Amino acid sequence: MQTIQDRPENEVLRGRNQSVKGDDDFCGGLTWDEAVKAFENGLPEVVTEVKQEINKISANCNISTTRARPRNYYYGHAPNVPAAIIGLPKSMRQVQRIPQKVKALSLYYDCTMNAGTKASVLRAAGITVIKLVHLLELYGYRVELNLLLITAGVGTENALCKIQLKDWKQPLDLLKLSFPVTSPAMFRRFGFKWLETVPDLTSGDFRHGYGSHIDKDEAKGELRRTGIKIDNAHFITVSDCQEADYNPFEVAKNLEIAL
Repeated sequence: MQTIQDRPENEVLRGRNQSVKGDDDFCGGLTWDEAVKAFENGLPEVVTEVKQEINKISANCNISTTRARPRNYYYGHAPNVPAAIIGLPKSMRQVQRIPQKVKALSLYYDCTMNAGTKASVLRAAGITVIKLVHLLELYGYRVELNLLLITAGVGTENALCKIQLKDWKQPLDLLKLSFPVTSPAMFRRFGFKWLETVPDLTSGDFRHGYGSHIDKDEAKGELRRTGIKIDNAHFITVSDCQEADYNPFEVAKNLEIAL
């Protein structure tokens, strides 16, 4: 955040300043200053809504997370008296530890959409992504969540910014994710600001609508060119969430993630 606030505008988009001047409703009802504050403090109202949604998911999932089970064995911490009386060799109670294979999964959420997309759609898609992370972690996955802040291109030039929001070891922090994942201002203010200030932008065509949304394959190509390993990563777009009717189970199914 400090980087895009401090660095100067590039020559291509000098004076456009849509990141600040953009319509508040277009940006989810937040001015630039309000968006900065929300980035720092989170959106408690979103947290309340998401908690209700993920509680429904938890209630509807019948998942066994047992990693240990009791059994009779040759040795243990206490005798099984009935088994000992009749002389069974396995007459001691023991807790068997069951090795659990760690399932790590990397998600990339592309929050870029064209200007005609309603702010409410971006918000609903973001909430779906958070619900998906919760769902996957219920099923034993350790999830890394990355945000593609902007994925835009004109002609042969593409611009892409990737931010890691959560690594595999971190628990799901709803307040931390509430603004960057669900607020349209993340893309339409901070994504635009990134594009306005990224120093190596060259095509003047970016001045006309800040470019067009590039597809998944192009985004993957840009990430690979920077040396990021994405061979086993899963990419999610706003459109993916729409097509799944904002249902995280359907999103997981469409991404071919086994639950």
